[in-house]
Amino acid sequence: MTNRDPLRALQAAARAIADHVSPGRAAKRVIVLDDVGKLIDVPVPCGACAKADEVDEAKPPVVAGWVVTERGATFDGTAVLVAPSRLRLLRVFIEAENPLTAKELTAAAFDRHTDEANTRYHIRELRRELKTAFTFDGDVIQGEADGYRLVLR
Repeated sequence: MTNRDPLRALQAAARAIADHVSPGRAAKRVIVLDDVGKLIDVPVPCGACAKADEVDEAKPPVVAGWVVTERGATFDGTAVLVAPSRLRLLRVFIEAENPLTAKELTAAAFDRHTDEANTRYHIRELRRELKTAFTFDGDVIQGEADGYRLVLR
């Protein structure tokens, strides 16, 4: 008996249903609701196969959403080119529950003494790098009255 990951099976089912309902179009997100509200909201990776049984166990699974390591970043299994100096900043944005000010980002993302102007520079550059990686209407990192936040989660 095979041990199936229910999330991968759900993502594969969403991909198959999207292709059945509208051939040629791909599902991008799976949202599961209950009586109270949202249970999960996860992206459907490009590599989610049409049938859960077709998953090749020898290949590592595609992790949905952001994965940031010291070596690089991926979103839905696709590499995103981000300068090494901004990987920690990206990780802080991903883990943040609420918008963060430049002062909070400076304290959380940088080890050595860095001023807020330099942090704002890194935010602009990270915004540019993410804009290059994604076809997204609007800014991927939005500046708000109470701070900055990452739109793609």
